[in-house]
Amino acid sequence: MNISADTRKIQTEVTIKRFINENTCSLFTQDFTPTEPLLSASVKDLVDSFSSNVINVMDAIAPVTTKVVTCKTRAPWRNATVFKSQKREYRKAEHRWQKRKLQVHYISEETTL
Repeated sequence: MNISADTRKIQTEVTIKRFINENTCSLFTQDFTPTEPLLSASVKDLVDSFSSNVINVMDAIAPVTTKVVTCKTRAPWRNATVFKSQKREYRKAEHRWQKRKLQVHYISEETTL
């Protein structure tokens, strides 16, 4: 007896995102307090200060979540064009059977499935 293993590769995908809803804007405007501009600071220092302030507020309101999704790759014989043509043939057979109600068309519909 020959037992074949599943030879499809398992792919993992990591998604990192923030969940932002309708309340996030109001919470952000409440929590965000702009810092006083420093006269002796360079533009780079001002941008870094602003960015860190925004990131700190966003981390408090909508923290970053990480999700790992595992999925199997599709079989190589079942690509988009083959799947589309099989679906089209099934729909044709289904419409033939619905139109004529003959047993022959019903059998052909079942075999294309």
